[in-house]
Amino acid sequence: MSLVIYAGKGDLEIQLVNNNKIELNPGSNSNMAIMLVNNTDSDKEFQLKITTPDGLSQLTDYSSVIVERASKKLKIFSFYVNESTGVGDYSIGIEAWDKLENSKIGEIQIPVYVKPQYAILTSVMKAPDYVFSGDTLSVQFMVQNLSNTKVNIEATIINARISETKKLALDPGSSVFIGVFVTTEKDIIQYTRKGVSLSATIVESPETTSETSCVFDVIPSGKIKFDSYNRIPTKISGLFVTNNQTGERLYGYMFDITGSGTISYRKKREIAFHFRGPNRQGNPILGQTDEYNIKYASPHSKAAIGDNSYTLTDLTEGSRSGRGLEYEHTLKKISLGTFINFPRFYPNLQRVAAVYGGYTLEKKLNIKLGYLNKLFVTDSAAQLFSLSGGASPLKWGDIKFEYAMGMSNGKTTKAYSTDLRVHFSRYRMFFAYTKADQDFPGYLSNSQYVSSGVNASVFRKVDLTLNYNLNHTNIALDTMYANAPFSSNLSFSAGYAINFNHSLNIGASMRSNEDMSLKKKFNYKEYTARIGLRSRINRFGINAYGAMGKTENLLPLNVGELTNVINANLSMQYNVNKSIFVKTFVSYMGGQQYLTGGLTNVFYGATIDANWGSKVKVLFQYQNGYQVEEYYRDRSLLGLQASYLMHRNHEVAMGVDYDLRKNSLNNTVLSASLKYTYTINIPVARKEDVGGLQGRIINHGVDNIEGILLTLAGNIVFSDKKGEFDIPFVKTGTHFLFMDNSKSGLNTIAETPGPYKIDILPGEKTYFEVSLTKSGKITGTIVIEEDENKDKKGFIAVKAKLDKLIIEVNNGIETYRVFTNQDGTFGFNDLRPGTWKLIVYDRGIPAGYQLLTNEYNINLSSAEIKNVEIAIRKISRKIKFQKS
Repeated sequence: MSLVIYAGKGDLEIQLVNNNKIELNPGSNSNMAIMLVNNTDSDKEFQLKITTPDGLSQLTDYSSVIVERASKKLKIFSFYVNESTGVGDYSIGIEAWDKLENSKIGEIQIPVYVKPQYAILTSVMKAPDYVFSGDTLSVQFMVQNLSNTKVNIEATIINARISETKKLALDPGSSVFIGVFVTTEKDIIQYTRKGVSLSATIVESPETTSETSCVFDVIPSGKIKFDSYNRIPTKISGLFVTNNQTGERLYGYMFDITGSGTISYRKKREIAFHFRGPNRQGNPILGQTDEYNIKYASPHSKAAIGDNSYTLTDLTEGSRSGRGLEYEHTLKKISLGTFINFPRFYPNLQRVAAVYGGYTLEKKLNIKLGYLNKLFVTDSAAQLFSLSGGASPLKWGDIKFEYAMGMSNGKTTKAYSTDLRVHFSRYRMFFAYTKADQDFPGYLSNSQYVSSGVNASVFRKVDLTLNYNLNHTNIALDTMYANAPFSSNLSFSAGYAINFNHSLNIGASMRSNEDMSLKKKFNYKEYTARIGLRSRINRFGINAYGAMGKTENLLPLNVGELTNVINANLSMQYNVNKSIFVKTFVSYMGGQQYLTGGLTNVFYGATIDANWGSKVKVLFQYQNGYQVEEYYRDRSLLGLQASYLMHRNHEVAMGVDYDLRKNSLNNTVLSASLKYTYTINIPVARKEDVGGLQGRIINHGVDNIEGILLTLAGNIVFSDKKGEFDIPFVKTGTHFLFMDNSKSGLNTIAETPGPYKIDILPGEKTYFEVSLTKSGKITGTIVIEEDENKDKKGFIAVKAKLDKLIIEVNNGIETYRVFTNQDGTFGFNDLRPGTWKLIVYDRGIPAGYQLLTNEYNINLSSAEIKNVEIAIRKISRKIKFQKS
């Protein structure tokens, strides 16, 4: 669009003062300046005609402007940009006319650009207030685009801690409805409150968000027996296993007892334990060893005794399985702890002992000091000191660090690590570095580790990522684990989102892998370029990539040899329904990275994960082989795990595994197991802070006593057909019970007015009864009795009119008042059966009227209507004559 800044004829001109293109914000005012030039020797009247596009409106009117001779005049035009004006280029036209001669002087076109303005709104359109346990409810959200341009939106739904993200594309002013189905747990024992939330973010403007949520009550659908004890669910299992890893078929058995729970809800004390035996160490038929431990936790203390994984810091002792004792105590911001551990699966160590202390300043800073002493089987010792911690001083970044110093055999060594993460709306960066000296006596030695990367969303649909990783670590692992190969990787990738369900990725990488064993099975460098595709259509998803490049083999027989490498992978996922998930893959790895020959270069496999309700679970996995680089760990070729919950307390499970053993290329083991588990609930302490309420609604002539809503201390329950209700868990103390009897029929009322004061005692169930009956009604009429003297001589009749009177009824607990109507009638509806006192207030009764009775006692039965006549007599005033 061109910019015309000058127009005119002869000595009359119209000029645009600012030559820059004007950018406008929706919902705002903007000013534009023009100059009118009169170079003639007489005054001129300019007539201006302004043309504005839709969405812009003129605020000032200069249809006629007089410019004196041989002069210039500056005029400011104000415009308002509507909030709904779409983003884009527009043009404002201004014509100047010589009004006297009715001739056009000139015209200028002012191009303007309306900038994007982002706004979205989320709201709940439909949601129930409550649902019974085991039912499925529907929640409907609406996402509305209030922006002035088409936007892409990421809508994240959080349902029962499960997050699901939907991709939306909305035009300006349009909206979309999102339905969410929520299935509640069936076997809940008390009233709970659940929620579903929706948060939406505009992709083009990540800072523009909108959130909404709905909360609903879940009411137990079955009767729960009150239990006055805190109990710990405990699983007692018997395990039978067979395998052939020694070359012959062996059999074995073990018992396993595990449990965890709360022993004091008021003090928030928890306990957990695990007992497994007998000791099968040395006979690895079961693939697991005996284990005995007990753990305790409270808000201020933690303790563990027995078999456990004991940890100080990542550099000194990251994870060491053994038998020992640990205790930690926290007092406000300071924590102190110690442990002693006798390792079971690291032959070089006899004993590990440590003390440590920490300081925490909210979530912004934490510091930990530690000392660790190791005693080796050679009776030599090592001492380690560590300083570690983390800080989050700003919202966009955080850092973790550790420095450790070790002393062993008269030598002092060190290790250190840091982890830095920075995140902005469009840019993210992380950098982690670890270094340990050669003879450092900690968890790492002679190690170097780097993990770093940068990710940038440079355009709306394009992401760029650069990563570098180096893993040259030697970790003092327990014997059941092994160190991964030395490796390094430098990669770059660019991702392009075609739309929300389809994306492309291209990249290049340079990586190396080196076997750590003395007789290396592989040592190579690889240089490849890669292209990938991700796509999802409803329940079906697909991921595919292909890579080509060169491999440099560094093994002794082929040092420096460059060969072609071709890699390809195709994986597919399909959700058959909510219960069954299927995933398959096939990979081709072509190249000469290995010294060992005769290996497959085509890999394929499948996974089926099925869950039918909460009773039957099946997991099947198959893979025909693995790359040589993975030989340092156990690898599953075929696995089948299945379990069946026969009853709430009885479960059977079986498993079959066909594995490649750790540190071998073709040594396979076939094992099978059968497990039976019985669950019991062990009482540990009488409940200190909860009791229960049980009650009944008695029917004294109402239509229905089922489905009556009762609320106590936030708990909601409905009565059954017999009018019975049960709230098994209520916090101790004095509460008020509220009842909604709207479902019991018309004119229904409780015989005793609520709300009802209920005292809940620790570990006890309180019983309460209330009766529902039909309400009664009292009606009445004011009856005026005329005076017999009103027409007699010497009397003056009453001419004043009786105004509205106040009538009251009360039963000693409840009091109601009404005014009489113009015709003297009145009524009280929905009164409880019983004795009521009716009182007539004489306020408002004028002179000449006499209230004969101001109180009436009325016995009202269920559904009865009583009528009362209130007599008021007129009394004529007698004329008294004075003697003269």
